[in-house]
Amino acid sequence: MISLVVTDLDGTLWAEDEVVPEAQLQQSGRVNAIAAPELTYGGWGLTINPLGVSKWSGILAYCALEGLDPTQVVTIGDGANDVAMHQQSARAVGVRGGHPDAVAAANHLIDPPHLGGWADILEFL
Repeated sequence: MISLVVTDLDGTLWAEDEVVPEAQLQQSGRVNAIAAPELTYGGWGLTINPLGVSKWSGILAYCALEGLDPTQVVTIGDGANDVAMHQQSARAVGVRGGHPDAVAAANHLIDPPHLGGWADILEFL
């Protein structure tokens, strides 16, 4: 259960200061919501995107703008909100100890940054 304020893109309020189950948010047809344990900072994190908007859609828009080939993109992520991006990219790098779904969606794993994992990314470039 999540306590939050949710509006449509036009500002129409449909939930305020009430507890809304994550499944209800996703079934509303208005947003995509991911609630997951926040492994780095503790507690919980909540990602809410308008339907059809994701990290991957942002990558595709940037590639189109810059004339880049999205099949050459390497994605790096450790959170539940990185799963869809990993599933779409040709090369997905997960972080050991990250969210289990993000780790499972990755083609390659690196150690967390505090263990020097970012240096291992050079192997994939």
